[in-house]
Amino acid sequence: MINRQDQRNPSPATDASPFSIAYPLIILLISVLGLGVAAELTHIHYESHTNPEFHSICAINEALNCETVARSPYSVFLGLPISVWGLFAYTIFAVLCIFMLRQKKALAGVFLAAFSSALVASALLAYISTQIIQSLCLFCTTLYVVNTSLFIIGIFWVRSQHTSPMRLLVSDIQFMFSKLRFFVPFALNAAILLTATLLLFPRYWSQSLFSTLPTLPTGITDDGNHWIGAKNPKLTIVEFSDYECPFCRRAHYQMRQILARHAEEIRIVHKHMPMDNKCNEYLEQPFHDRACEFAKVVECAGKQGKFWEMNDMLFGIQDTVPTEQVDVDDLSEQLALDIAAMKKCMTSADVIQQIGANIDEASRRNIPGTPTYYVGAQPYPGGIPEETLIKYLKR
Repeated sequence: MINRQDQRNPSPATDASPFSIAYPLIILLISVLGLGVAAELTHIHYESHTNPEFHSICAINEALNCETVARSPYSVFLGLPISVWGLFAYTIFAVLCIFMLRQKKALAGVFLAAFSSALVASALLAYISTQIIQSLCLFCTTLYVVNTSLFIIGIFWVRSQHTSPMRLLVSDIQFMFSKLRFFVPFALNAAILLTATLLLFPRYWSQSLFSTLPTLPTGITDDGNHWIGAKNPKLTIVEFSDYECPFCRRAHYQMRQILARHAEEIRIVHKHMPMDNKCNEYLEQPFHDRACEFAKVVECAGKQGKFWEMNDMLFGIQDTVPTEQVDVDDLSEQLALDIAAMKKCMTSADVIQQIGANIDEASRRNIPGTPTYYVGAQPYPGGIPEETLIKYLKR
């Protein structure tokens, strides 16, 4: 006999309402969407680190750029791109939804716990993207919306069970223990797949593309700016750049690759345009907090004959190390520079004057941002296509 007290308080191991296919079916469909977006993000991450000519459809500007986020050190967690962790999560959600549909059993408590964790992760990643990387990835934002939607669905699903989330979670765990014939192999296969991925997934992001650039002739112009490329150029390109700018890093690498293919004809002259109000008086607000420091470091390395080596190390290290963690003393030691001389040089009047002269020139040219390249008086914001340079060479 079932008394009225039992009817009012169903046991934790018993569903409080009939099974409905609506919630797991909706979650399955959203999880499939999440899988597709995570797969595209994995593709963007790989191409951004290995293919300098890659251009994603969501690379719109500095504030909205999937490639900037993908190339950030924050895009990798515990040895795997975050998008790969997303692939695992959405696959697990999809498999469990299929299991629920076959078993006619709701696991609303377990799913709400998982969705809550995904929502917290999304909030943390959104903060890193907007506040630290200072660039937003539209595909990542799509996953934030996916995770928020899953969380909201989870809330409604739990409410439809007419019991507390904690009691529902306990009930779900009890059910899972009663189905060890399914969940033990499932957990083992997931663990084996994750372990294999951690061990075998290529660490393509750990290698700086700048380490692969060929050695070319270098020198200094009459007005004190460093150049690389042809000793007797047919074409001279002037580059205004910022060492903390991710677009500058990518554009400079692309230009250096083009330069390597035309090493006897083209020269690049580097000029500083740090978007940092500590040395750039034309900026009212802080933007790139270490850009002035990095410009000084490169100039001082140039005093010891290592301008382009420090240029490449500073650009390259920010592919794998957050900008705020870059140790310029360590870079100087790696280049076998005189550290005491470097520290003294950083405050020297001639270095500050050289950087200031570049900034003043950029202001006179009304350059809107970095990077900007010039052939004569013709500006090319963001970079110059190789076919355009070939046309110049044929004139």
